[in-house]
Amino acid sequence: MNSLKRILILGLVLAAACSTLGSSINVPVARADVEREANPPTDDVAALVAGNTAFAFDLYHQIVKEQDGNLIFSPYSISTALAMVYAGARGDTAAQMAQTLHYTLPPEQLHPAFNALNRILQPPEAENVTPIPTNEYYNPAQELTLHIANGLWGQTGFPFEDAFLQTLTQDYGTELNQVDFSQDVEGARQIMRQWVEDNTGGHIKDMPPPGSITPATQLALANAVYFKAQWANPFSMDKTRDAPFHLEGDGDVTVPMMVNPAAEKACGRGEGYTAIQLTYGYSEKAAMMILLPDAGQFKDFENRLDSVLFQQIHGGMSNTNSLTFNMPRFKFESDIDLLQSLSAMGMNAPFSDGANFSGMSSNSGLHIDFAQHKATIAVDEQGTEASGVTFMLEMLLQPSLLSSCGDSVTADRPFIFAIYDTKTGTILFLGRVMNPAA
Repeated sequence: MNSLKRILILGLVLAAACSTLGSSINVPVARADVEREANPPTDDVAALVAGNTAFAFDLYHQIVKEQDGNLIFSPYSISTALAMVYAGARGDTAAQMAQTLHYTLPPEQLHPAFNALNRILQPPEAENVTPIPTNEYYNPAQELTLHIANGLWGQTGFPFEDAFLQTLTQDYGTELNQVDFSQDVEGARQIMRQWVEDNTGGHIKDMPPPGSITPATQLALANAVYFKAQWANPFSMDKTRDAPFHLEGDGDVTVPMMVNPAAEKACGRGEGYTAIQLTYGYSEKAAMMILLPDAGQFKDFENRLDSVLFQQIHGGMSNTNSLTFNMPRFKFESDIDLLQSLSAMGMNAPFSDGANFSGMSSNSGLHIDFAQHKATIAVDEQGTEASGVTFMLEMLLQPSLLSSCGDSVTADRPFIFAIYDTKTGTILFLGRVMNPAA
């Protein structure tokens, strides 16, 4: 592959007990002649969320073909980072990206819709909130923290198109940080590595990894998502007990099994599965859905789970205050080669020598040479912490489907989970737990 001009994409998602979020590195900035749009139209947000959800499950199914075991990733982070790249794509490159990513809106509506969705998920007054550590079940200052950041680094002197830079400033709130990849690869990597560390609470320190940046790199893009929230109804700390978790196939492992006592939660049963929804914080702005296939039916359910079924399940759940739910603690991370996964999904052009990113620069030859996503998550009696970063370098409801869950449900076998915004339905994190002891 001709690497004269490279784009790097790197994604990170993690669970973090976090310090101040933001950037501590100052570098020269190429400022666009626009400001971020403070009140973008919201008419297209529903269409954007629908497309992002379809992409989330497409990517989930591709990743589980490539990886066994536990999984965590942020489809929202990946969609956002790729949307910034898409702003500069043209021709077949843009067409492939739109098809794979389910970007159904034209560019002049898509990018403002991403801005509007970001503003809903993270209102401006919440952008600089610092998580406050606590050992209590509930702390109003920390009921839910969602931090979203975009980063852009370009080779000093490289001729980026003004319209491209304006779109990234106006709709994604990021300006071009100028670095010298050609003369100081390690210096540029350390600047980006520090940005990642700052925006993931210090829990990811090795991105981008050594070797991912070369003197041929011209552009790097990143999105970071940090999520920390406490359960609206916490699990009982004094009731957690060691219990067996039945692995897919044969064998058990012993895990700390948490108990969420009878309290308000949503639940429903469908063909081959049980669905439980647990909300976060007094405001209940976010929730986790646990999709628990019946014993011996994990693969069958996983294979048929898509955005349509997910929406049917979500719309068909009913509230109950009599259900006790048991679930293991879990904490793990995932590394995902986005170049491999997206290529297998039909998005090849952006990674080839013939990529068309003329909307970024009239200087030909740019293509994506590196795309990686890293994620971690931790779930315990108090709540959930997760965050994600995505780096790019260039070079209808059916309630009748569900029935009552009964008085008790125990997630003692593999299950799928999604963390989502309750107002828009945006899936922030998606994954599965195959072995909570791994």
